[in-house]
Amino acid sequence: MKMTISEAINYLEAKGFLVKGYGYPETDPVDSSSSAAEQYRVLQGDYDTGMIAPQQLIEVAERMKAH
Repeated sequence: MKMTISEAINYLEAKGFLVKGYGYPETDPVDSSSSAAEQYRVLQGDYDTGMIAPQQLIEVAERMKAH
């Protein structure tokens, strides 16, 4: 089953990663958890994905969960 963007973020944060979102849509800035950012960055120690699209963030989380 495909993860949603919020499930992917929750999974990575539970694993101790820092997930930063950049470029949130201007529609509802109060509730950013329900809308995906334009780009994300996943950090932990020396691990850094750099700027990735929301779909890539989901793929990173799914690969980690599979191993």
